[in-house]
Amino acid sequence: MSDTTYEKFAGLHIYSQNVYKKYDWISTLLERRENLSNVILIHEPSWGLIRYAPSMTDKCGDPIIGMPSHPSWRCLYPKPANQFSESDRPRIAAYVHQHLWAMKPKLRSDVIKLHDIMLLTMNGP
Repeated sequence: MSDTTYEKFAGLHIYSQNVYKKYDWISTLLERRENLSNVILIHEPSWGLIRYAPSMTDKCGDPIIGMPSHPSWRCLYPKPANQFSESDRPRIAAYVHQHLWAMKPKLRSDVIKLHDIMLLTMNGP
């Protein structure tokens, strides 16, 4: 990756909001902030059944559990111990825009592992 690619990241725009577990509001934020923000920090994200995926072992399909997704955003969140427990659902999440994917955003749960704090790192030149 050339240095000119990183020049457009001179300013990092971060947006933070508590969405009160509203799935539709996260989807709306991902659409509306697509050209305005580089990182969206979410507190109290929605977490639940998205759909059922075809399965060779279950006639009804395997449940897909998680948060809203968008092709322009990558979602990073601490992985819950039990995906079906309300108490173990993620309490924080970050969506990183595709323009920053080359910087390899990474959740650093090895450094700090708390319910309401997350550390993200990105690598640049």
